[in-house]
Amino acid sequence: MANLTSALDRANGMLRLSGLLVRIRERRHSQWLSVYQVLPGGGTRERAMRGYAAADPEAVERLYETVRAIAKQQPTFDWDALSSGPRTNVRQQPSWPEICQAVVAFQRGQGVNMNLVGPFKGQGYFRLLPQDRPATLEDVRRFALHTTESLKEQLEEPSAVLLPMATHRQGFRQKREVVSLLRRAGFGRIAPHELSEDLKGMVNRKKLALVAAGQSRRRIPSTAAIEEWLDQVIEEDPLWGWVFAMVATYGLRPHEVWHIDGLLCACPRPGWSAISWAERMVSSGWRSCEPAISPSSSTRTASPLIRSGTR
Repeated sequence: MANLTSALDRANGMLRLSGLLVRIRERRHSQWLSVYQVLPGGGTRERAMRGYAAADPEAVERLYETVRAIAKQQPTFDWDALSSGPRTNVRQQPSWPEICQAVVAFQRGQGVNMNLVGPFKGQGYFRLLPQDRPATLEDVRRFALHTTESLKEQLEEPSAVLLPMATHRQGFRQKREVVSLLRRAGFGRIAPHELSEDLKGMVNRKKLALVAAGQSRRRIPSTAAIEEWLDQVIEEDPLWGWVFAMVATYGLRPHEVWHIDGLLCACPRPGWSAISWAERMVSSGWRSCEPAISPSSSTRTASPLIRSGTR
């Protein structure tokens, strides 16, 4: 199956997956969409849909939902219902079993990693939701904001407490990707772009809070902080203190410390060290590393600055 990129491609792909002989297309020399049906004899029947702009993805989605609901409601496609809009007893939103089947088929058709479809398969969360009601935006929001274990527990025991999802964990990123997958598969009404933006904003707020508290994993410690910490390590274990001093001074990866060929006089320039290839144990190969020593290093056991080694 070809990649489904535009809203119109996705809509027709979903109609095809549902086995319906109705399609939506953009009319030539017109801003409006049209609906056409493949007739049993091989011909087609087509009707322009004024008010559904081809350039508006939301209009494409609305028309898709109307066409799909009418096509599944009657043995033959009811063109009168299409003209007057969907009947009051026509369900506007598909149920979770239908969505799960469609999302899995969509992702498989993309030929990409299938890890994201876990919530839509087997005992995945969306498979466990009630089958006799339409899927809702609140279902998706609840899934994104809480741990899967607590969600499943609440399905079994309604009094169970939902546990919030830690926004800095990898699992939260995967949940955000599941929301995006729903939208790309044609279910933007229950997984709108605004929801993804809200979830992304929660991650950014967490990062800002960590930075403000000095706890961000990307925060580079000061020279003074490194010196103080190294002195404590050396006092407890001189060997480990030396290892960490080499990492900080020469910008080495931890495992590269064990492949140092020479130090000081053994290298081309005083104070430099050399890292050997050591039977391909070091991916970057042989190189020399320039140290960055603080002004007080002459009076201290190890007083390095962080600096990447010169390759």
